[in-house]
Amino acid sequence: MGRSLAVVFFVGLVLLSPLCAQEVVTPDGLDRLNARVVELYRQGEVEQALPLAERAVVITRNLYGDEHPDTATSLASLAVLYRLKGDYAQAEPLHRRALAIYEKALGPEHPDTATSLNDLAELYRARVVELYQQGQVEQALPLAERAVVINRRRSGEEHPDTATSLNDLAELYREKGDYALAEPLLKRALAIRERALGPEHPDTATNLNNLTGLYQAKGDYTQAEPLFKRVLAIREQHLGINLALGSERQKLAYAETLSWETSMLVSFHLQDVPKEANAAHLALTALLQRKGRVLEALASGQERLRRSIQPGDAKLLADWAALLTQYSTWVNRGPGELEPERYRVQLDEILSRKETLQQELSAHSAAFRVGQQAVTLEAVQKLLPEGAALVEYVQYRPVQPKAKGDRWGAPRYAVYLLRPSGAPVGIDLGEVEGVDGIKQQIERLGAALDRAPSGRGEVLRLQPPEREEVAKLAAALYGKLLAPLEAELDDVQQLLISPDGDLNRLPFAALRDPQGQFLIERYPQLSYLGSGRDLLRLQLHSAPIEPALLLAAPDYDHGGETRKVSLPASPRRSRDFGSAHFAPLPGTAQEAAALQALLNLSPDRVWEGPKAAEGPLKTIRGPKFLHLATHGFFLPEETEDPSRHPASTLMGTDTPPPYAQRGSDAALRPGARRGQPPPGLGHGRWDPDRFRGRGVRSPRHGPGRPLGL
Repeated sequence: MGRSLAVVFFVGLVLLSPLCAQEVVTPDGLDRLNARVVELYRQGEVEQALPLAERAVVITRNLYGDEHPDTATSLASLAVLYRLKGDYAQAEPLHRRALAIYEKALGPEHPDTATSLNDLAELYRARVVELYQQGQVEQALPLAERAVVINRRRSGEEHPDTATSLNDLAELYREKGDYALAEPLLKRALAIRERALGPEHPDTATNLNNLTGLYQAKGDYTQAEPLFKRVLAIREQHLGINLALGSERQKLAYAETLSWETSMLVSFHLQDVPKEANAAHLALTALLQRKGRVLEALASGQERLRRSIQPGDAKLLADWAALLTQYSTWVNRGPGELEPERYRVQLDEILSRKETLQQELSAHSAAFRVGQQAVTLEAVQKLLPEGAALVEYVQYRPVQPKAKGDRWGAPRYAVYLLRPSGAPVGIDLGEVEGVDGIKQQIERLGAALDRAPSGRGEVLRLQPPEREEVAKLAAALYGKLLAPLEAELDDVQQLLISPDGDLNRLPFAALRDPQGQFLIERYPQLSYLGSGRDLLRLQLHSAPIEPALLLAAPDYDHGGETRKVSLPASPRRSRDFGSAHFAPLPGTAQEAAALQALLNLSPDRVWEGPKAAEGPLKTIRGPKFLHLATHGFFLPEETEDPSRHPASTLMGTDTPPPYAQRGSDAALRPGARRGQPPPGLGHGRWDPDRFRGRGVRSPRHGPGRPLGL
């Protein structure tokens, strides 16, 4: 059937394009045409590449015949483009025809035949994801079963690709509620990946995570907990490596892939086993390791690492960074044609050399040592002052493991409290949205404070009529956010608060307890942290290099033209900032003058007007303290289209949950914002790197050989 469809397709090409074969008839001309197809493919211009690829098929057939391997390669490249377009009906007969030519011309064991089999398996995987998203599990099952057969034939029973197809099939059975069929498939896939990739490989963690989801659905929480612990350890090992490399976009994308796992852990504790101390420990550990981690990585970067070491250690740092890149490359590309044992040996050797260099650098630099220190709950707990409590908030999405389709509930807030000794305490605080949701109450409180004649900074001296409204809202928010912790705060003198999501906009100091006390009155030592992990970094007490510096009243119109905020549009944030204008703030000059007198600073330590700019600020190093009096603003929330998110665990890849909620601290905190999933899981999302050397190919560079991909 596939062959006859392909023949009809070719006849149509010949009839519709009689001049194409005459335009480019030489091998060199075909090379140029294929090069253009590859160029468009790599740019993601699928629609533009398709007609050229169709011409290439016609010309290749005229030059080499219907049964030549080069013709098969042209067919396979055209099929890949149709697959990217989401036209699976066109792609499948082309892939099947290419496979038949390879098998006849080169034999069933030839590498190009194996590649063609893989292309067909990829097609089925893409189609399975689409059907899964549409809730058509029964239609997806036979395709997933065919993918298993193809991968076993192409790669063998013990190959990671076979494990991936087994995972896909298991997830479909789990979606059906057929747990008895899903569990052995997931266990088999896990065993293959552990042997082929190693017990600490990211793909192994993905399998473990899917197995925990199955155990949650079955209510077998004792089996799920140790697997969660393993996943957490593997992710932490690779999180540091991934955040040390790549662009800002790549770091944000990687963090997004972990946000749903954090929700799973918090949900496991609070929804499934709320009285289980080990589960609370795991959930808070995940928050300490991940919350705000991307922002921290973007703020520090390689430049700060270079400044933290002695000049003589520069080569050591460069070698260490090169090993991180090498390890990440090997992890991402997989074993390929290597024997699994050789692949694992190679990974272990790279890790061993990295650890040796890391120990040497840590011995020479305290800043480097702290930056590479393992983030554990115990390490953070040791740094809490006596009488203090860490209050770690998180926005998460509860998991409904038995649900069909979307398994994620509406966003909720939770809080974890950690004292200098003892087990952490975790409490669910309720939904983020809703008529009486926390988010809405924060917005109303902010609006009331903004209307106060004395301004937000004078919370304790509010005048009627704002006082009554603010008092009511502040008491309501206290009841939602802190009252559930009252029993744990009896002998606490200091609060270290780490907000999340919209809580970053909340002036906690203005909250009022039932006795009418503001929180700042009850806890004069009230501090804010990005995460409890900040305590590890604050161990380094460097002596100030320069006196205090005040920066105020910046001149945004310096240079003769109005400065506007302008950010490029992107799929994650298409809002136009071109019309936003920051007007001068003359009041900040008065603020700086008051502080200058208080601190007895010389005039050269107060920067205003044109000097209060980013460039001069970056020349400062180690002031005793830095005071910035500039603008701050918040924009309305954007609503994410639920239909844009694919299935969460199908395909054995790390994807955020569907119906993800955008928050004010995008992708920097678990549960705050979750954007687009990694490309390639559904048609229309483009990422050439995902093909890892497969895709559009040029016949003249050898049948089946990738061209520049």
